[in-house]
Amino acid sequence: MRELGYDSYASVMDLLDNSVDAQAANITITISEEKGDFRIVIEDDGLGMDAETLAEALRLGSDTQRETDDLGKFGLGLVTASIGLSRRVEVYTREAEGDLLFGGFDLDDIAEQDRFLKWIQPLALEVNGLTPQGTRIQLSKTDRISNRNVTTFASTLRKRIGQVFRKFLKADRRITVNGKSVEPIDPLMLSDPNTSLILETEIEVEGGGSIVLRAVELPDLGQAANAERGIISQNSGFYILRNNREIIDAYTFDFYKKHPDFSHFRAEILFDGSLDAVFHTDVKKMSIHPSQSFLDKLRQATQALITQVAKQGRARAHVKRGQIDHSLAESNITRRATLIPKPKALVEQRAGRAKKETNPQGPGPERGPRTLLI
Repeated sequence: MRELGYDSYASVMDLLDNSVDAQAANITITISEEKGDFRIVIEDDGLGMDAETLAEALRLGSDTQRETDDLGKFGLGLVTASIGLSRRVEVYTREAEGDLLFGGFDLDDIAEQDRFLKWIQPLALEVNGLTPQGTRIQLSKTDRISNRNVTTFASTLRKRIGQVFRKFLKADRRITVNGKSVEPIDPLMLSDPNTSLILETEIEVEGGGSIVLRAVELPDLGQAANAERGIISQNSGFYILRNNREIIDAYTFDFYKKHPDFSHFRAEILFDGSLDAVFHTDVKKMSIHPSQSFLDKLRQATQALITQVAKQGRARAHVKRGQIDHSLAESNITRRATLIPKPKALVEQRAGRAKKETNPQGPGPERGPRTLLI
């Protein structure tokens, strides 16, 4: 289960899904290192869990009923995301007016006894800092973190959350990482007045339902500013959101190859959980496998736009290299050529050649200069 392929940031964001599904308005993430142990704490003010729900959440595969608008899909998120990072998981949770519960598991205990062990128990004593209602998840014995520098990890996580959960942050959710608020990051830059919204439509899928498709051409801010704002070829492509939560970024569906010409093309695909069977999302919610008929419709809707954006990109590249596109000027010259007055041609007139004379006495007198008549 630890080899499912989660990266460190994806693991944390899978845990955030549970907080969002629990209708939390405020989510606090704390990253720290204590005596060489990298610790991650996620706390929310959501609905909390009762004993039965907590027991299900700590199972390897939950029987808890999932709704189509939930961010979680398989009921595996808490366990798989947690052990993708850490060897010990502790959960404190409380419903409104409910008892404080404490549960968790430790992989070292599981390895020692060769069976999945967990604990769930009520706590009579209050725990410092816990909200009156909600859930706290503590990860410790963290042995699979990608960057053990607390400041760098927190900074990168803040940016990743800002993009993945941008729709929620723009609404009413507040997330902080090590005391700093997470700001929404929109890869389509729709709030920029210079961004061109070139397509907004719906595409029907087989079996009923539809997806929302938006496509934009990003503004050209100049080479340095483009790089600073991430307007580069690596970020070009389709951004796919399930239930308003981004699951895939900058994907091209092999419609084109990553190249600077396409740097200014971005698109957004939004679908809800009722279409999971159509798109075949995986446990990690990091890939989809749409049908060929859907891909054909998507290509038909976007291919001309992608080509046009690439053409604009090539024109900008020529200007930057000093290879200015003269095609418009050339066409104007050709069209107006008949109106351009033509000067009279200059005709060179030459004098006829004199017959050559033979002078046995030697050269004659020197000849004067030849006259050119025009």
